[in-house]
Amino acid sequence: MNKRALLTACVTGLAFSANYTNHAPMVVALRTHFALSQAQVGLLTTAIFTTHALMQVPGGWLADRLGALRVLIFALAWVAVANVALGLSVSYG
Repeated sequence: MNKRALLTACVTGLAFSANYTNHAPMVVALRTHFALSQAQVGLLTTAIFTTHALMQVPGGWLADRLGALRVLIFALAWVAVANVALGLSVSYG
C-alpha cells in the first residue's frame, strides 16, 4: 500500500471535516457578535453542510478530468481562502 496516499487521504479528511465543524464552538460568539437568532445559527450550519454536499458531484467530475491531486490542492486552497474571508467579514450577510 502507498503510505503517502494513505497519509494524504487521512490528513485531507481531517482538514475538510474540521473545516465544516469548526464553527460549532463559536456559536455563542457568533450569536453575540452578529446578533443572530437560534434559527440563523442553525441556517449557518445548514448552509455549511449543504455547500459541502453540493460540491461532491462537481468535485468528483473535475477529479476525473483534471486529476485528483490537482483538484485536492485547489479545494484545500479554496477552503483556506474562504476561511480567511469569513474571518474578515463584518456582517452575517
